[in-house]
Amino acid sequence: MSRQLQPSARLVAIGVMLVAVLAGCGRDEVDRVVVSGHVTYLDQPIETGGIQFVPREGTPGVATLFEITGGDYVASAKGGLPVGSYRVEIMGFRRPTSTDPRAGGGPVLSEAPREQYIPEKYNEKTQLTTTIEASKSPLTRDYSLTK
Repeated sequence: MSRQLQPSARLVAIGVMLVAVLAGCGRDEVDRVVVSGHVTYLDQPIETGGIQFVPREGTPGVATLFEITGGDYVASAKGGLPVGSYRVEIMGFRRPTSTDPRAGGGPVLSEAPREQYIPEKYNEKTQLTTTIEASKSPLTRDYSLTK
């Protein structure tokens, strides 16, 4: 013998289930911290680039890339980075320059695609790491890169 719910009781049951599902959406129960900082290469701010935080073993989450503009970045998506240990990859982009005799021999921006000019020891073969501790946001992580 099956029991049928009245239409109003059915709506209430659906509503309760929907609230329970929505209450869990978007929350991953992981402590997160907003991280911001300033990035320079050869003492000059990286005008256009990216900084990627790649979780190391035992740290939840996925590799996340944040934009660097005027040397600054803010890792705030989804409430920041999960607490843990990361490999840090930094890239900087610029348009190549060339000399143009029509411009008096001065440098001219090329129409070629942007080039990534930061040495691979800071991106593809990075040795940079950081640990994000549970703390009051934002946490500051600055990077001064050399040749």
